Amino acid sequence: MEKSEYALAHEHQNDKGFTIFVNIGLPNKSGRKEASLLDVLNKLGEDGWKAISMSETRH
Repeated sequence: MEKSEYALAHEHQNDKGFTIFVNIGLPNKSGRKEASLLDVLNKLGEDGWKAISMSETRH
């Protein structure tokens, strides 16, 4: 997947090795937008949300 110079990536990993890469929805020079944070979270579904919540409370 091609990423623009403006795309920001965030990696989050919990104890089970559940890794998420998030591209923040900023337009690149051609005006195409990367997937927004909301798009990514919607695709994770309920199990993804639970994994994030469980991981966050352990820190």
